[in-house]
Amino acid sequence: AEDFFPTTDRDKVENNIAVIKLVMKLTENRQQATPEQQAKLATYVGWGGLANEFFDEYNDKYSEQRKELKSLISDKEYRSMRASSLTAYYTNPAVARAMWQKVLDDGLTHGNVLDPSMGTGIFPMTMPKELRNSVDFWGIEIDEITGLIAKQLFPEFHILIKGFQDVKFINPQFDL
Repeated sequence: AEDFFPTTDRDKVENNIAVIKLVMKLTENRQQATPEQQAKLATYVGWGGLANEFFDEYNDKYSEQRKELKSLISDKEYRSMRASSLTAYYTNPAVARAMWQKVLDDGLTHGNVLDPSMGTGIFPMTMPKELRNSVDFWGIEIDEITGLIAKQLFPEFHILIKGFQDVKFINPQFDL
């Protein structure tokens, strides 16, 4: 549902940091998220739309949260997160569901599906049940933290954390 995600900027920032803490802990302990943890991870909204204020080092509004985030991730991850925030876009789940309905209406029943810029996975999150066990899903995400969240949410899918331009598929044959 669209109301699943935090709505205010402050709530988004606080929630993102809580989700990053969780995914870092899971990654460090080499654990797969429980269903309850996955529900929390799925609420991550990224930094697109928050970038102007959040990553502005001269703006004190989120200085404590920025400091906390920097304590959780590496400098490289922080730079990557800040850079990708300028090109990160939110896809409303209703839009993704409508696109899936069109795919079903056009007759896709199985095959290889590629999401070349998957974020945390709105498209696999909204995938119709009738496709879940009949498609081989490939997702690519350039931002490391976002990619780690996607891997926790969709362990059954092939998720690569790198830029699409760096992915080398052998005999790529995608149906969608």
